[in-house]
Amino acid sequence: MKFLQKIWSIFLCLVFFFSIAQTNAVKAQDPENLIHFSPDPSYIYMDGTNQVTVNVMIRDAIDVSAFDVQVNFDPTKVTRLSYELGDFLKNTSCIDRFVGPNYFRLICGQLATDGQNGTGTLFRIVFQGVTEGVTPLEFTETHLSNRYGQALPVSSTNGTLNVVNTGNLLYLPLILNIAQQGQSDRGGITLYLGRGLHYGLAYSGVSTNIPGENLTIPAVAADSYLLTTNQPRVLNITADLNKTATITSEDGTLTPLMLRGGNAVWTDNVIDIHDLTMVTGGYLDPDADPNADVNFDGVVNLIDIALVAGNFGLSSQTAYANWIP
Repeated sequence: MKFLQKIWSIFLCLVFFFSIAQTNAVKAQDPENLIHFSPDPSYIYMDGTNQVTVNVMIRDAIDVSAFDVQVNFDPTKVTRLSYELGDFLKNTSCIDRFVGPNYFRLICGQLATDGQNGTGTLFRIVFQGVTEGVTPLEFTETHLSNRYGQALPVSSTNGTLNVVNTGNLLYLPLILNIAQQGQSDRGGITLYLGRGLHYGLAYSGVSTNIPGENLTIPAVAADSYLLTTNQPRVLNITADLNKTATITSEDGTLTPLMLRGGNAVWTDNVIDIHDLTMVTGGYLDPDADPNADVNFDGVVNLIDIALVAGNFGLSSQTAYANWIP
């Protein structure tokens, strides 16, 4: 009898243990609401409007009915001018707000019965620049609850706000030798420089049909830029390649770039059977899809087929793996 009681006790202990483990596993799998800033990084131009609106966003939200969020910043760099509620919660009523020289805290809930799901803006803050420099935007309080007042899991991502005076920046010409494989005309190729890492300025330049260095952007702020192209019928430099150019006080000349040709279905940035089918299907056909003329000479012929065949299997990733701007 005692033996059976011992077995039964062990069984109950195991059941209790596994029930706790399953409960913890369910909690660990609970979706976590993410709070973040947008845009991030943000930029204030002191010689411009000297203001920026930063959104406090929520993503992957499930059954959210209230929030308590505090944002801290460096008051020597920026000051908070105003705020407004976002559209994520409905029929929102704010219980309280706390304001200091270096922080802003907002506690709000909605009157609607059901919690909100998905992505949206909790609130917006308008900042004004004080002095040049960088301030972190930090979440020091992030609390969410459902309509029953129960706490919800939440994570947050801090951000950065840059205060810039463009008149104090160093500007240099950006110079590039760029062409498109299979095309004799070297003009009309656009190079895009995404917003700079430190100052948030963006540029673009268009090539000319001259030998050698044929694309110049006369004045580019010394910074690091993500490079992209968007030319038809070639393999393009895409954002996911992470081709970054750093313009320094020493030089703004980039490594020469030849965009590989033959990408008839050019939005996919890979040369495969779809490109070959389009080009061979349009062979010597005056009514063929214009994209089948991958070398832009006005006719789909053996030259186009050879261009596709010669680069068959290439993608932007493989074609430009060794290109370092």
